[in-house]
Amino acid sequence: MMTSSADSPAETPGKTGNPPAGATAPSLAKKPRSPAIQVSTAVLDSARQSAEELLQSLQTSPGGLTQREAESRARKTGPNEVAQEKRQRWPGRLLKILLNPLVVLLATFSAISFGTGGASAGTLMTG
Repeated sequence: MMTSSADSPAETPGKTGNPPAGATAPSLAKKPRSPAIQVSTAVLDSARQSAEELLQSLQTSPGGLTQREAESRARKTGPNEVAQEKRQRWPGRLLKILLNPLVVLLATFSAISFGTGGASAGTLMTG
C-alpha cells in the first residue's frame, strides 16, 4: 500500500515504485548466510505464505486466539519461550577468553615488554 508522504517512491520524479520490466521480486534465502544463524524451515515456509494462508495453517484469525484455545495450545506444545543458550562452565569460558586474538596479542606484547626491560609497559598491558 502506497502512502501519500513526500518520501514515497511513487511521488519521486521518474520513478513509479514498480520494479523494472523483466525484474523478479526478491526471494527468501533457503539457507542462512552465517553458520551462526539457524532459521527453522517452518519459519521460512511461513514467510513465503500469504497472510490468509498463514492464518489458516496456524488455525487462527486476525483477532487472535481465545483464552481457552491459547491455554489448550500451551498445554500441548509447552510455553512460548525462546530457547536459552547452554550455559558454559568456567574452564570453557576461560579457554574462550584466552584464545581471543586480542588477548593473545596483548599477552605477546606484554611478554616482549617484560623481556626487553619495559616492566611498566608490560604491567600496563596485563592490567
